[in-house]
Amino acid sequence: MLAAALAKDDGLSTCFAADLPDPVRASLDPKGKLAKKNIVIVPRETVSLVKGGGWNNSLTVVAGRDNFKIATSLFSMFAKPKALTRMGWTLNTS
Repeated sequence: MLAAALAKDDGLSTCFAADLPDPVRASLDPKGKLAKKNIVIVPRETVSLVKGGGWNNSLTVVAGRDNFKIATSLFSMFAKPKALTRMGWTLNTS
């Protein structure tokens, strides 16, 4: 699914976590442990739904026909949706 998503000209791109701008990197990786991990960048205008919270420890992002499930830890399952809301994302509304 990821290969198909990246093959389309929909604005998706990838980079390493270390290549992100400092404020973004600090938000995503405050301890600096993910510098060599690949990051998929999904433009906000392609996202139609971000669903967070609940007891399943995941965030769901719908971008076009692609659905991304992002696992979160049990300890941050409520913190991540709050952080997204602070960054201007509207959650649970398509």
